[in-house]
Amino acid sequence: MSHQFQISTKRVAIGTVIALLANIVIYLIGSAASATWQVGLPTTVSLPLVVLATAVPMILGGLVVGLVSKRWPGVIGIASWVVLVFSIAGAPSGYIASQNAATGVALGAMHVVVGFAWFISIRNKK
Repeated sequence: MSHQFQISTKRVAIGTVIALLANIVIYLIGSAASATWQVGLPTTVSLPLVVLATAVPMILGGLVVGLVSKRWPGVIGIASWVVLVFSIAGAPSGYIASQNAATGVALGAMHVVVGFAWFISIRNKK
């Protein structure tokens, strides 16, 4: 049984805003829980970086999948699962890079938020 999906700019925008708000709240909770936000980058993870790392992939991903889906509509279903799986698989990377529990849990939660926001945003049934 094949389900056809269509990508909606409005749904991607709403999903992006929801993911942004959730990740901002997670960042603030992580900061209150003494997250170091050090993950081996030249700079620590900051709120503007969280905003960029949430919004850019959601928006660019929506644009790319939207364009590709005009020629290959099946890409929407595939992209929804691939991003969700990689987001969940990447969730432990914050802890591995930082070795700080608060940082790791917060960054892992942010990965999961983006994965599910993406999955729900682009799976708009025709």
